[in-house]
Amino acid sequence: MRAWIFYLGIAILACGLPAAEPVSDTSGNYLPLLDLPKEKLSTELQKAVQSVRASKVPSTDEAVRLVLRFADDKPAYMRDARTGLRARALLRVGREIAGFASASDFVWVLHAEMLGTGLMQVFYVSTSTGKVLTAFPEVPNHAVEPTRAPEGARGSP
Repeated sequence: MRAWIFYLGIAILACGLPAAEPVSDTSGNYLPLLDLPKEKLSTELQKAVQSVRASKVPSTDEAVRLVLRFADDKPAYMRDARTGLRARALLRVGREIAGFASASDFVWVLHAEMLGTGLMQVFYVSTSTGKVLTAFPEVPNHAVEPTRAPEGARGSP
């Protein structure tokens, strides 16, 4: 008898559940949407995904390839075997960025992370131009000599 009531309750709950709505919120990051079936996306998001797929940089693999080519002769950490490069986001650009992307284009965000160290660099790859920008300036390795206060100034010997 209890089993019968249990199954009846499940049946009632199942009938009352609404059908899954298409995804319409990205929370700003379109990357997870690329793996979803088209039917699970709202019409607007289907257009966004199609726009990325038809762009110069249609995939994370292509974005990684462009970053590796960009960083080929750059800092040593990019040639270190402990450094991993991974796409973290796909964002819509809200304004024109001269020579890089137009408003409503998409930008891949990739992180270069070194095992045991952390985030080394953030790369932005425009889907429309294929150009790469970095978040952190690269500084050549050199020692900086401390400066001394002029003679007679406060704190000078």
